[in-house]
Amino acid sequence: MSPFKTFPVGIRAWIPVLFLSAACAAAIAAGHDGRRAWQMMLLALPVLLWLCWPVVGPAWRRVRAVVAFAALAGFLVDGALRAFLQHQYQAAPDSTLVLGAMANTSPRESLEYLSSQLPAMTAALLALLTALTLTGVAIHRAARAPVALSRPARLVLVGLLALCALAHLSKPWRRHHPLLFWPAWTQQVLDLRTAWGDQQLQRAR
Repeated sequence: MSPFKTFPVGIRAWIPVLFLSAACAAAIAAGHDGRRAWQMMLLALPVLLWLCWPVVGPAWRRVRAVVAFAALAGFLVDGALRAFLQHQYQAAPDSTLVLGAMANTSPRESLEYLSSQLPAMTAALLALLTALTLTGVAIHRAARAPVALSRPARLVLVGLLALCALAHLSKPWRRHHPLLFWPAWTQQVLDLRTAWGDQQLQRAR
């Protein structure tokens, strides 16, 4: 029998959401410091609040589960990558050091680097995969056992969503959202690589 069966039904419904909140907060704390960490929590909060809102249709519940997993997985992976770069190089992903190294590295060299770092990264990768798996399970359970919300609780939820909307409207905050940051980061690397290629071509001429 699951240990959660001993909890009242009302409390049991909150356990998956509380687990997801704790996992997301831990990932954000691992990759960000101070005020930026609070900003990132406001960016992650809408997904967590959405899981609290009752959704009736099974199709919408599936859509919510997929979107919630993608968003929360983005925060988990983002925190892991930032923590790794900070531990290894004391640098942020968008620093000149990291961008220059990525732009100056071929796919073969990247694979060689990953294979050389694999023994040191094994424990971290296992922890990340475990967190992602538990995230998927928690989202599934949150969908199966929706949280019962009173009218005052729904009003509080709407107020928090309004606050989160302001955070998303701020471009300096929004650009750090993992689902926006990493595609933009990839484009920065490609742009830098192209600029270096143009410079080499001009020198050759």
